[in-house]
Amino acid sequence: MPTKRSLKKSASAAPRGTPKAAATDLEHILADSGARGGRADWGVLTALTEWAWAVPGRKAIPFADVPDGARMLILMNELVSALNSSGLLYLADWELGNDYGDIRQCTETIGAHMTMAYLDEFAALFPRNRVPVDRDARSAALERREARDAKKGLSPIVTIDQRYREAALDEIPVRVRDYVRNNKLRFEAETSAAAAQPAGSSPDDLLLDERDFITFNEGLLARYGADAAYVLPRTSARAQVTSFR
Repeated sequence: MPTKRSLKKSASAAPRGTPKAAATDLEHILADSGARGGRADWGVLTALTEWAWAVPGRKAIPFADVPDGARMLILMNELVSALNSSGLLYLADWELGNDYGDIRQCTETIGAHMTMAYLDEFAALFPRNRVPVDRDARSAALERREARDAKKGLSPIVTIDQRYREAALDEIPVRVRDYVRNNKLRFEAETSAAAAQPAGSSPDDLLLDERDFITFNEGLLARYGADAAYVLPRTSARAQVTSFR
C-alpha cells in the first residue's frame, strides 16, 4: 500500500544555492500566484513543496527531522492531494493519517479555520476525539463507527466530506500562500541555513552523513578490526532556525 511519502510530487535535486538564490526562488514562486485564489493556487502550493524538498539531503532524512516550515508545506500539499483524491477516507486509511496531530496544528498555524473544523469533525468519529496514530488501529476504529451508523442509514465520513471538502480544498492553498508571504523571511532563513553551507554540511546533510558514517564504520570494524575505524569529526550542531509553531 502506498505511504504518505508517495503522495509528494517528486522534485529533481536543485544545485546547492546561496542564501540570495534561495530567497529569489521563493520570490518567484509567490510572484506567480494569481489573485484568483482557491484552486488557482494549487500550482503555487505544489511549487512551494518542491522548493522545500529541493534542499540537498532532505529527502533522505526522517520526516520528523525536516524543519517546521518545510514540514508544514509538505503536509499541507499532501492533505490537499488526499482530500482531492478520496476525502477523509484517504486520511483514515493511508499513512498520511499518522500525522493527523501535526496536520491539525499546521491548519491552525496558517489560519485555515474551515479545514480545522473539517479535521475536528473527523476526530470526533473516534473515542475521546483522538485519532489513532497507527493506521490499522485508525481504520479498525472507523470501521466500527461506520458499522454502527450504517444501521441508522448514516455514513459519517460522507456527511463530513459533503459539508467541508470543497471549502477546504479552496482554503488550504490560499492560507499556505498567505502564510508564506507574511513569513517570507523566516522561510528563507530556514532554507538558507542549509543552502549556504558547503556541500555535505547542511543541517540535513550533517544528520544524514553522521548516520551513514556510523554504518560505514561498523562495517569496517566487522571486516578489518579496530585499527580500520575512523573517527567522526565533531562539526557544528544542526543549524538553529526559528520555529514556525
